[in-house]
Amino acid sequence: GEKGSSEMLTVIEMKGTPIAVLPRRYVEEHNLLHAAIGVLVHNSQGKIYVHQRSPDKSMHGGYFDMFVGGLVLAGEAVPDAARNEVKEELGIEGKQLDPLFEVWLGQRNR
Repeated sequence: GEKGSSEMLTVIEMKGTPIAVLPRRYVEEHNLLHAAIGVLVHNSQGKIYVHQRSPDKSMHGGYFDMFVGGLVLAGEAVPDAARNEVKEELGIEGKQLDPLFEVWLGQRNR
């Protein structure tokens, strides 16, 4: 099936209080607030990795992006989600990831 068709996400209130676990498709269709991560990747010279998103992405398809990222699945810790996305998208493992900031976009974030 299509990616995300069976994934479960935790719906949250502002500031992260969990309120429900629902299928990803439902969460996205109803634009419910949920957690996502973005990892800013750079090389030893400080050059930031930038890539063009697939045109098939449901959000910002075809745009350039400076973050490697994805959604935090239900039951998944944020640091684990970040490590998993870096491994899945770039094949990089074992590097230290340092939190930079948190952003709360609100319910209408698309």
